[in-house]
Amino acid sequence: MKGIKNATRLLLPAGLLAIGLGCSLVGSWDNGLGPGLSEPPAAVKEVLQVCRQDRELTAGAAERTYQALRQSYRATPDEGTLLRLACLAGHPQLAPEQRPPVLEMLNGYRGRAAGREEFRLFADLQSFTLRDQIRLERQVAGERQRADGLERKAVEAERKLAEVERKLAELEKIEKIIRQREQPGNGRP
Repeated sequence: MKGIKNATRLLLPAGLLAIGLGCSLVGSWDNGLGPGLSEPPAAVKEVLQVCRQDRELTAGAAERTYQALRQSYRATPDEGTLLRLACLAGHPQLAPEQRPPVLEMLNGYRGRAAGREEFRLFADLQSFTLRDQIRLERQVAGERQRADGLERKAVEAERKLAEVERKLAELEKIEKIIRQREQPGNGRP
């Protein structure tokens, strides 16, 4: 199990680096959705260029482009649209709940025998990347919940400590009063 975790830690950055390098190599097209593909791409490198441009989109533009690509893929599924959708699903400004449906689409595509080898390999890479991103986002969300719980417990513990310190101070005052009364010459015969 440790070997798998270590391999994942090594492969994820290598895969992201490969995507980044590929994104910097090629040109783009426009289909009215901003940078996009007007026809099925000739190669993965064309999808990578568009993916690189998609990474620069604002949160709102990324969401609109994502929805348009999903509708387009539902109407006429093609490799380029799916792979661009997969790239966009990893956009840091896109809502995390947008990633699992794309992962399912990718897994369906990967399960089919059809498709060009380079697209299948790219789909594999994107699938692994999205799966890791989803897993990491879930871990981060879990850690945030635990941190929030610990913070609430710490606030409650501080409140209880302040209450105990207040009561202790009151007891010390009472003890001091009792000692003063017990000392000779304090009005006692």
